Amino acid sequence: MKNILNGFLLALSYFTILPSKKNIDINDKTYKYMLLSFPLIGLILGSLSILAFLFFERFYIAIYAAFISSIIYIVLYGLLHLEAICEVVNAWMAKSSGDAVHDIMKERYLGVNGVIACFCFVLLKVAIFTYLLYERKFEVILIVLMFSRLNLIFALNYFEFHKKSFLAISLKKQAKESLMFISLIYFLIAVFININISMLFVISVCICFFTLKILEKRFGFLNGHCIGFSIEKAELVLLNLGLLFI
Repeated sequence: MKNILNGFLLALSYFTILPSKKNIDINDKTYKYMLLSFPLIGLILGSLSILAFLFFERFYIAIYAAFISSIIYIVLYGLLHLEAICEVVNAWMAKSSGDAVHDIMKERYLGVNGVIACFCFVLLKVAIFTYLLYERKFEVILIVLMFSRLNLIFALNYFEFHKKSFLAISLKKQAKESLMFISLIYFLIAVFININISMLFVISVCICFFTLKILEKRFGFLNGHCIGFSIEKAELVLLNLGLLFI
């Protein structure tokens, strides 16, 4: 039970700005339950954003309340994955000029291409998130925020990560068949929310797999930024497709 709690708290501290325990005992099982907690983190962030919308809707017109809540969602996960977008896009462009890709990611180089890509991602994310909140498509938000993270459990085991990407390697080691089976509880939760989501889950896994495959082929390695980028890409695509399947 302690390992489960520590894994959840570690995921909470890494991928949100929500308060968490400062000193966490970490071992292999901690990373196992950290990975298993990813979809739950998405569910929590989505729920908080929806609650924020319902609160602000009491004081402002619905569209403005939805816009504020969309910004709150992005802030809640600490802008972490947006940094990944910048790094991956900069590395992608640097590869064309023959620069050392991993060094660029490591140095957190803030290039023009990365900034433009990040701005476009934020614009599109806020737009679709605002629309879904305004139309009260809460089930789409909750299911997508789970699936965009759940797919990692099914995809990570098929890739190799850079030797300096300690967290990514630790998570990959825990992405085993037994964990995949346990993680299906999230799929059942999604079915309970809306039964018409099977195809969306398949699409989610495919997006994650092919995104990582393309980045691996381009860079010759994968790291934590690539994982963050895959989450952002899957989330944006699924938020738009969710309207068709849910």
